[in-house]
Formats: sequence, C-alpha cells, structure tokens
Amino acid sequence: MFGESQGQEVNDQKRSNTEQNTMRLQQQRRLQQRRRPLLLLKLLCKRRQERESPTLQSHTMHGGEANDLRTK
Repeated sequence: MFGESQGQEVNDQKRSNTEQNTMRLQQQRRLQQRRRPLLLLKLLCKRRQERESPTLQSHTMHGGEANDLRTK
C-alpha cells in the first residue's frame, strides 16, 4: 500500500514537471515570435542608416574595398 502511494507521488511529480516544461517552452516560443519582427525591423533600420550615411557610402560604392580611397 505504501509503495503504491509513493509511486503515485513520483508519477504526479513527473507529470507536474512535464507540464511546467511544456508551459516554459510555449512561453519561450511566444517571446521569440514577438521578438523576431523587432529584430528584423532593427536590422532594416541599421542597413538603411548604413546606406544613407555619407561616410559609409564612399566605402561601399566601390565594392567595399579599403584601398579604393588610397588609389584616388
């Protein structure tokens, strides 16, 4: 009798741990899905700034080669 109730406690604990892990994974997935558009937006803004920056344009217009400025 005692062994059965102890076994049931172990099963209950395992089930509880599994449910907690499932909830944690679902929460992480939701957070990642919310963050993804923000990361894309940040990346797009950064790329736009690089494209519009006059100092970076002089480097990138010639294929990004560092020695282009020295040869002119």
